[in-house]
Amino acid sequence: MLNEIFTPSKEEIIKAKRIVDQFNKSDTGLVVIDGKLIEKPVLREMQRKILIAGKINQS
Repeated sequence: MLNEIFTPSKEEIIKAKRIVDQFNKSDTGLVVIDGKLIEKPVLREMQRKILIAGKINQS
């Protein structure tokens, strides 16, 4: 039950990976995706979601 609550959805994981990929390609501390400015605090949150999904899927 808790895993269901705290595990990011497939859509959230896809979005998180897209944001992380864009940051990896960028030479600045921010990127624009779908017209939205994304800064490093959001990047850290996306990395956290990817990490959570990976750990739960490994169990």
